[in-house]
Amino acid sequence: MDQMTCFAIFATFLTATIWQSVIMLAISVDLLCAIVFPILYRKWMTNMTVTINVMVCAALSLVYSVFVYDSIDSTKPSNCNTFNIAMNVSSCMNVLQYCIFSSQMLVYVICYVIMYIRGR
Repeated sequence: MDQMTCFAIFATFLTATIWQSVIMLAISVDLLCAIVFPILYRKWMTNMTVTINVMVCAALSLVYSVFVYDSIDSTKPSNCNTFNIAMNVSSCMNVLQYCIFSSQMLVYVICYVIMYIRGR
C-alpha cells in the first residue's frame, strides 16, 4: 500500500490525537477560569466558549494533518503506519504535544494551589 492511501486511512487518527490534547488543555483552562473568576465565569456564554474551543482544536488538527501530509515521501514504499513520517516532523509534533501536556499540568497545579490557599 502506498503512503498516500495509508495517510488517508489514518488521517482521522492523526486529527483525533492532536484534538484530544488541545481539548484537554481547554478543559483545564476552563476550570482555572471558573476558580479564579467565578462571578464573571457565570456570565460567560457557553456556546461561544465551546465554539472557540472547537475552532482552535480544528485549526491545530488541520495544521498538524497538513504538516504530516507534506512530509510524506510517496516515492518510497513502506509499511502502512502513521508514524512513517519524516523524523523532523515527528520530533516537532512530539515537542508540540509535550508543550500542550506540560501546560495542562501547570494549569492543574495552579488550580490545586489556589484551592489549597483558599481552603486554609
